[in-house]
Amino acid sequence: MKLRVLLVNPNTTAAMTRMIEDATRRVPGVDALDITAVNPEVGPAAIETEADEQVAVESMLGSAHRWAAEVGFDTVVVSCFRDPGVDELRALTGIPVHGIAFHAMLAAQDAGGRFSIVCAMPSAVELMIALADRYGFGDALVSVRAVEMSVLDIARSPEAAADAVLETVRLCVDIDGAEAACLGCAAMSPLAAALDVMSPIPVIDSVGAAVETVLKSVVSTGWGGGHPVIARFDETSRRRFACTRS
Repeated sequence: MKLRVLLVNPNTTAAMTRMIEDATRRVPGVDALDITAVNPEVGPAAIETEADEQVAVESMLGSAHRWAAEVGFDTVVVSCFRDPGVDELRALTGIPVHGIAFHAMLAAQDAGGRFSIVCAMPSAVELMIALADRYGFGDALVSVRAVEMSVLDIARSPEAAADAVLETVRLCVDIDGAEAACLGCAAMSPLAAALDVMSPIPVIDSVGAAVETVLKSVVSTGWGGGHPVIARFDETSRRRFACTRS
């Protein structure tokens, strides 16, 4: 039995969900995982503000029980660089829940030491800095730069987005001294392979970094499916879920 991974796109744009799921297929060894990508039916089409994030988290938590019943999963990857709802989902389900921002920053630090984050809009810059500080990567983060494209525009116009990201990465190198760059938006994940070839420094696919971490856990634990960790909603989780939604 393969480890079942629920890949959650917290926004409601199904086309983006499919793009992110397709991008995970490039991760070496990913066939060892059973990945199912989902998104809530209600909420913002993209997450670009704190208000968007709050609504998306509520919708994601409200959908978790249904996903557990319909899909079943052993671990979760939340595919938004804000890492929205990661702590809440861990508390609700009692299973490993991975945020892509944390794993991307860890991979970037390992790849180069000093790293930058390339995000979508300038409004996200301060949030990314705060997130890096929260995770303990503040000293390694040298800059956060925005491509000034909305999340939906990045998904709709991948060629223009790739050009904008590459130009921004070069600024991170030339001006900020970055030695690696995190793609600070899940919609950039499909661009990672092409960018990594053209970029002067390693470009970290945030979704791929989280999936690689899940794969490493399979190898290190010798996962064989004999004792699956199944997302289950016992009475404690149900009460916690009710409190979260109230």
